Amino acid sequence: MKQRNKIICIIMLLVMSLSITTPAMGSMIQANHLTRVPLQTSTSAYVTIDFVDCTNQIPIRKEITMPCTEYLALHHDLRAIPKGLSVQETLCAQLAVYQKHHLVSNDVTPQSFLQKLNKKMQHVTIPNFLKITKPSATIIFNAMSAILFNLQGGKTVVLGLNSFINLIGFDIISFHKGYASTDITTTGMLGQQTAPPGNYVGTMFGFFGYWHGTKVKTGVYSDLTASGFTVFTVWLSTK
Repeated sequence: MKQRNKIICIIMLLVMSLSITTPAMGSMIQANHLTRVPLQTSTSAYVTIDFVDCTNQIPIRKEITMPCTEYLALHHDLRAIPKGLSVQETLCAQLAVYQKHHLVSNDVTPQSFLQKLNKKMQHVTIPNFLKITKPSATIIFNAMSAILFNLQGGKTVVLGLNSFINLIGFDIISFHKGYASTDITTTGMLGQQTAPPGNYVGTMFGFFGYWHGTKVKTGVYSDLTASGFTVFTVWLSTK
């Protein structure tokens, strides 16, 4: 019973954070100018994305312009990564996709990539009740997991890009709201969980990996694709 009360308390705090922090920070910027990539594009059509590398001491952000056809191929290749892989296998497959599309240097090897992750994980301790908790059918709730999601038509607020926030070696705490155009998939301590396309609010505590999207301002995005490792994540359907 005590463990169940702890879980309920954590979920309530996360919901409160999503309902307060995201509108408070995101309402300053309207996301009506969201850039949508057409499904059928010509070779002369380009899209500019904000690409963030969250595998270093601090996140490294760069603006990248690429053909729309390649942008769509990037999303396709990320979705094509087989489900059921281990966390390490999933992360290495994601790295290979970003290298294929020249977003990450080939100097980064799977071994060095995982070494960075293991170094960050040295001081992470997961509470025992998280290890035995099983999520309900209405939420995604996972810890120490690989994650992949794509949100459109909403807002993402990321704390830690240009701030002092650095908890247990991870810089990123993020809050999300929007339409998931494909499955939200996590594979971690609580097994593999997949949520179907739909409207969601969610949060990630601690992130290691890569994301890209349309930047509204520093730390605020109107659409976002994230693939990597998260210490703790919760997603709620808003249907």
